[in-house]
Amino acid sequence: MTEAQRKVLKILDGQSDPLTSADLAAISGLAQIHVVQALRELQSTHAILKSTAGYTLHGVLPKLPVLAEPDVKIQILQVLIATAGGHMQQQLQELLCFVQESTHATA
Repeated sequence: MTEAQRKVLKILDGQSDPLTSADLAAISGLAQIHVVQALRELQSTHAILKSTAGYTLHGVLPKLPVLAEPDVKIQILQVLIATAGGHMQQQLQELLCFVQESTHATA
């Protein structure tokens, strides 16, 4: 993890109000371009949601097994739905229904 990632993560951790990349840059002392890059990289390991108000941290993403069993896939989708917001949550819910139906159809 880079120093920029650590700084951004430390600021977002426990922060309930969304922060813009400009806010994060001002607080961290990093250039805004480095904050945006760190946020982009952190999204592969952390549930960082972006809204019109800014960024919020919702936790660490679970590591996905390479060949997950159907029950594991369903559990992962449920965690993602719980941490997602708005339109993404709706799409994940639709995907969960599809996976559940597919699992029952092949069982």
